[in-house]
Amino acid sequence: MDRVILEYPRGDYPVATTPGDFLLVCDWTENFIGSLIRAGERVWYGNTDFARWTHSAMIVGYQGELVEALAKGVERSNISKYADADFVVVHPLDVTPAQRALAVACAEAMVGETYGYVDYLGLVPRAIFHWNLSVHAGNAPICSELVARCTEKYIAKYPWSVEEIMPASLAAYWQVHTAQPLPELNLWDRFLNAIGSVFPKPKPELAYLQG
Repeated sequence: MDRVILEYPRGDYPVATTPGDFLLVCDWTENFIGSLIRAGERVWYGNTDFARWTHSAMIVGYQGELVEALAKGVERSNISKYADADFVVVHPLDVTPAQRALAVACAEAMVGETYGYVDYLGLVPRAIFHWNLSVHAGNAPICSELVARCTEKYIAKYPWSVEEIMPASLAAYWQVHTAQPLPELNLWDRFLNAIGSVFPKPKPELAYLQG
């Protein structure tokens, strides 16, 4: 699907937003969960622009209102909280107002759910060994799973199950590229990259990496 990528470096964020869009956030100083997501993405997508993203959130209002899955659960917040992080807004085109309303309603319906720790742990064997396992628990989502569930209201289907989707998967599907340099890899990243290089990547990822 066609889309517009709106890039916001540190210190900048939009005052007006479009419900049904979503955020990808790059904040490598965030909590332990975010650091593990980043490390796993480096295994899956290597040192690419897709793997810079550590968080995602759904835009549900016209003034930066968000719904996002955090460690303490799914809650409402505002885009201004990411003023000190690098992030992009993905604005899908050819989406009807009715489809956007469905995406927003999907996000709102998840407010109050617990964080998807089971889904998160299920990503570990997939991220490191590229095993196609789907482990999840009820409606409790991780951040990128929440966005995937909502955006599937206006796309046909992702090439992965929503429980398997990481922020980097969203970036790959929507072909999110930025002009910013990639954050520097640490020893943990390099170690996991070396492990991941041993295992062949499935065809969907190869298509995105080569395209």
